[in-house]
Amino acid sequence: MKGYDPIELAKRLRPKMIDLENKKVLLAGFGGTGQSKDFSKQHLIGDWARKKIYLKPREKNLPDMWKEPAGIASQNLNVPPDECNATFTIQVKGCNLACWFCYVDDENKSACHDKGVWVSAEEILTAFLVESRKFQRHPNPDERVNIIRISGGEVSIVPEIILWLIEAVEKWGLENHVYLWADTNLTTLNTFWGNLSRQDVEKIAAFRNFGIVGCYKGIDPESYHDNTGANPDTWMAQFLSHRLLVDTGFDVYSYLSPTIFFRNEGDEKHLEGRLRNFIMTMEHVVDPAAAGRLYPLEIKSYSPMEGRLTPERQKALEFHQKVRELLRKIQRERFGRSLDCPHDIPTKTK
Repeated sequence: MKGYDPIELAKRLRPKMIDLENKKVLLAGFGGTGQSKDFSKQHLIGDWARKKIYLKPREKNLPDMWKEPAGIASQNLNVPPDECNATFTIQVKGCNLACWFCYVDDENKSACHDKGVWVSAEEILTAFLVESRKFQRHPNPDERVNIIRISGGEVSIVPEIILWLIEAVEKWGLENHVYLWADTNLTTLNTFWGNLSRQDVEKIAAFRNFGIVGCYKGIDPESYHDNTGANPDTWMAQFLSHRLLVDTGFDVYSYLSPTIFFRNEGDEKHLEGRLRNFIMTMEHVVDPAAAGRLYPLEIKSYSPMEGRLTPERQKALEFHQKVRELLRKIQRERFGRSLDCPHDIPTKTK
């Protein structure tokens, strides 16, 4: 297993994704892309933003349900949780990983300028405020938006967009009315920290209404390589990036992509041990509380995934719910009912 170097790829993608002089980043346009097939018209906002609804009505009262970003945003903004179930989502157009289960089509992860849109933080905030005001009295709380979700692609390739959005929010006096939520795959330690000054990083970390979620792409080097095609030696970079975010004072959460290949007879018997080792690595390398702020994703079959499926991947997709259940069982042993509100599980800096 060799694979590509995701850190080097991030460095190559970055110049195509950011305009430092005009303070703009390249966002994914949705018109005519494979990803657009999965959006209903009412979920698209123009051509470069969409409304992401997290929980369906029947899911909201489940006791063992992921509460972020709704939980922390609701608490910070002093609004009902139902009004934080939808996010105004943008996607930077470039990613340094090639996850086979990704909901984004390959074109919208390529940093290709075709169908991409150069957008500033002020333009993002303006579009968000228009959408927020339009639906602020809508009878269905899922139509109301109080959160800007900065997704991708890989956000940390162009971390300036987070800083610029915070500056725009503060300039307009909205720091107590808007919650920012960013996604990262945790492989871009050098790209993120190398392109922001210490002062900039501290400013982001100090912004009360900002949370970041890192997605682990495998429970060990083998599954990480199977899921991304990346060099398995870069698996540990995820934990180191996560630890640095925690140590700097960020409010950090994490996901796990629970897709695992079973190639040999008896592999399934070793699954629990592999999961426990993953949790122990998080506790020892990142923070003792980090595994309590971890949620195993439910992988859904979006249109872009269909062309990437192989028999082996299909089998991993069918089995991933069992992986989720086993991981939650292990987490319950350590954290009990606290898992229902992960923002109440303190890290060493929160």
